[in-house]
Amino acid sequence: PVGLTHVPAALTPAPGACVAFSILFCPAEHRTAIKQRKGLVKYALQHGYKLTPIYTFGETKTYYTFSGLQQLRLWINKTGIPCVMFFGAWWNPIFMRTDAQCLSYVGKPLQLPTVLDPTKEQVDEWHAKYIAALQALFDERKAEAGEPDAVLEIM
Repeated sequence: PVGLTHVPAALTPAPGACVAFSILFCPAEHRTAIKQRKGLVKYALQHGYKLTPIYTFGETKTYYTFSGLQQLRLWINKTGIPCVMFFGAWWNPIFMRTDAQCLSYVGKPLQLPTVLDPTKEQVDEWHAKYIAALQALFDERKAEAGEPDAVLEIM
């Protein structure tokens, strides 16, 4: 297993990346920004690790956010100025809303082969399998989570 002290920099978000993901956050929308993030898959291939799809319903209800002017806010974010506006609990806006319920679901792990120097095609193949597994988990569990009409947007 990968310990927190052993995670390569390539697997951690680049400075500002978390803010960019936060800009994409929109109440009542299910979005995940993994379409172009393949570093974890490459690392897992190099070491033969398992990748486990996990999805949490309810995270989009933990904070109210301003979701307008998204393209402008993403452009401003590239300059290093974060353009994220949010608030949570009425009594302390930096705390998440107390009425939000988060339900996390864990899918079946994908066992990746050990490939010391994976090709782009191999990384793409296993990345696609992971995304398919995440989508399947979402679709299987959305009704149980109380959101039968929910759609997962993979960005």
